[in-house]
Amino acid sequence: MQTKEFQIFLSKINKLTPTQEKQVKSFIKRRCSIHTVENLFNKLDSCPHCKSKNLYKWGINAGIQRYKCKSCNKTFNALTNTSLSRLRYKEHWNDFSKDLIEGKSISFCASHNQIAISTSFRWRHKFLKTISNIKSEHLHGIVETDETFFFNLQKDHII
Repeated sequence: MQTKEFQIFLSKINKLTPTQEKQVKSFIKRRCSIHTVENLFNKLDSCPHCKSKNLYKWGINAGIQRYKCKSCNKTFNALTNTSLSRLRYKEHWNDFSKDLIEGKSISFCASHNQIAISTSFRWRHKFLKTISNIKSEHLHGIVETDETFFFNLQKDHII
């Protein structure tokens, strides 16, 4: 959008109906969430399939930039080969992760993010797997540790 068109758009924002305003806010929130996800994982310096550095942009799918490798001719995005690949509703990921950090239940996360309980359960495991794979290169600032006990419940296997 050109600067002049953008200024015209901004001048008309005050004239939006409440429904239109809600739609604009929802769209902006969804785009910001997708950009946040893409920027977190968008450290593509090589093809995840053949490790070639000969890449070029190949359109956008589901709001995330796709790339194509000139060597192996395969397409991919920033989430390829991660536990978050092929997950839908990216616009809800930020809120879901906040709920997960706060220790909310699966059913609360599902209702709060307007997703199914089965999706909430699956996301929980995928997000925790992603977090466990992130390793800091170096620590700085104040670092504290504490003990945490996790109860490991197992079903009795009767043979």
